[in-house]
Amino acid sequence: MYIVMFEFVVKPGARQQFLNAWAKTTQGIYLFKGSLGSRLHRDKSGTYIAYAQWPDKATWEKAADIQMSPDYEAFRES
Repeated sequence: MYIVMFEFVVKPGARQQFLNAWAKTTQGIYLFKGSLGSRLHRDKSGTYIAYAQWPDKATWEKAADIQMSPDYEAFRES
């Protein structure tokens, strides 16, 4: 298994938009790119920390070249 960590600082007033976009984008990455899913946590300062699980590093690297459906790509851009 290969793990990738992310940190997100969400703009004030955009928390719900971020959470919705994160959930849909994560679903798309799972369905189209081969991830094993990810988890999102929030630290005491309000920063979001996520870790994504992948079968291996090669699958994660190849995922960058795989397009999701237009609907999922739109969530990723929001």
